[in-house]
Amino acid sequence: MTVTDRVPRGVRVRVLELVRKNPGRRAGELSAVCGSVSLRAWMPTALRALRERCDVRVDERGAYWPTTP
Repeated sequence: MTVTDRVPRGVRVRVLELVRKNPGRRAGELSAVCGSVSLRAWMPTALRALRERCDVRVDERGAYWPTTP
C-alpha cells in the first residue's frame, strides 16, 4: 500500500487546490493558511501523496509548486 492509497481523494484534491492558490510556499506556510483543522492534520501525508503522483514538485528550499495549472 502506497501513501497515495492511504489519503482520501477529497483530501488530495483540497490540498492540491491549496498548493495551486499558494504556489511557492513551504509545508508549514501551507498549513498556516489552511483553515481546516482536519485538513491540516492530513497535510504532511497528503503532500507526500501528491509528490508521489507527480501533482506537485518541491524545489531546493522545500517550496511546493503545482505541476499543472
